[in-house]
Amino acid sequence: MSPLDKKIRVAIMADVIDRRPERTLVARRLAEYLLTREDVELTLIHYEIVPDDTLYDRAHEIIIPTETFPFRSRFLSFLKFAITTKEQFDIVHWLVGRVYPFFWWLPTKKTMVTAFDGGSVFAPGPWIVSRFIYNWVLRLWNSKIAALVGSSSFGSEQIRSAYWVPQKRMRIVPVGIDTSYQPREQTDIASALRGRGLSYKGYVLYVGGMQPHKNVSALIAAYTMYRKDGGSGKLVIVGDPAYGGGVVERVINESPYKSDIIAFPYSSNEELPKIYNGALMYVHPSLNEGFGLPPVEAMASGTPVVSSNAASLPEVTGGAALLVDAKKPQALADAMLKVHNDLKLQEELSRKGIESAKRYTWEKMGEQYVSLYHSLLRSSS
Repeated sequence: MSPLDKKIRVAIMADVIDRRPERTLVARRLAEYLLTREDVELTLIHYEIVPDDTLYDRAHEIIIPTETFPFRSRFLSFLKFAITTKEQFDIVHWLVGRVYPFFWWLPTKKTMVTAFDGGSVFAPGPWIVSRFIYNWVLRLWNSKIAALVGSSSFGSEQIRSAYWVPQKRMRIVPVGIDTSYQPREQTDIASALRGRGLSYKGYVLYVGGMQPHKNVSALIAAYTMYRKDGGSGKLVIVGDPAYGGGVVERVINESPYKSDIIAFPYSSNEELPKIYNGALMYVHPSLNEGFGLPPVEAMASGTPVVSSNAASLPEVTGGAALLVDAKKPQALADAMLKVHNDLKLQEELSRKGIESAKRYTWEKMGEQYVSLYHSLLRSSS
């Protein structure tokens, strides 16, 4: 048996899987897919036991002992593990664009980083020390990474520009969405809607963060115009208010329709598909996305989508959304009112959205990653 006929020893840095609530499922779904492959031996590396997570029962699990240091205990513990471990991997895969300095000390033939996009450099946000360090690690030492992966053509180009990566080491692997995002009968979602004080097709929906580049303030301004021009329904904002939430709250309070604007944090992965299904339309005003998962989830649910025409969104929505210049609230409002008033347009966007969203499955994503693992190892043989 040749070396390339053996199982590929893949290690995933699994901290991202341990985060709760687990909104982004890319790392988990990739791990689950790899566990079905006969040509892959999967190791998950993280810092703490997660007793309620059966994923770790099915993979080879490595828990890095957390040493007590005066500062940066996890980073220094990682370095100690990298230096002392007897493990040897074929691929070490980081599923976040924040890798530790000296990441190359981990014993592996190839390192791969899925950064999704260059948002850590280009998107507005607080410039804390860790963000500065992570960005410069990728800029200065990306030569030690065999492949950097973006989730779209736009995301890939943004990574290349942000971290000064040669084009030959860039790859594109779109993410998938769960099969729970699909059209549902009104009776199947009635209880979830009642629990949030919502009525079927009685609200406009946004799901995502509230950072400045997400452009939620423009959405609220557009909603105010939409209502003044005869549009109906509440505005529901589902997302993490940790950064930018204060500005969004102020803009909500300035709206004459503030009593009809409902904001709550990410709901569970069981509830969220029902919230998508109940919406009259989904509006995504973001100005910077490496992929843009919520509009695809909405399309898969059969909900008409109005989207910004910026960044990756035209590419990802694939002609199945009504695209507008979201820097102009009036343009957003006009598009929302157009969907509100035109039943045939609603049906067309719903039909196109369901079909377009079929392009994004976890199996397709997993297949592309395994193909990439094989390709990288062949290039070193």
